[in-house]
Amino acid sequence: MFIIIVNKINENTPRWLDEGIACYEAKDNNENWIIKTVKNGLANDIVPTFKDLDTGDDFETFFKYDGYQYSYTIVESIIKLFGYDKLCNLIKEPNSFVDVF
Repeated sequence: MFIIIVNKINENTPRWLDEGIACYEAKDNNENWIIKTVKNGLANDIVPTFKDLDTGDDFETFFKYDGYQYSYTIVESIIKLFGYDKLCNLIKEPNSFVDVF
């Protein structure tokens, strides 16, 4: 449902932003799993880039990059640091990080 709402705002939203919002709002993932994955990625210097996570319809690659965990973490950070208004602005202009933040 969240992806439908996001796509009403901008149908060209990157996969990581779509999935990150959906996962964050649904709260259907185990937070310990997310934290463990991100800590492991940081410790082993294998954190995916935004480009890595923008896989379009290729969910297999998104999953391979631990996309759900990282996308959740990115969206959670945006909301906690900047608020929902900035998240909404990012949905409208997902390639305008500097202008949005």
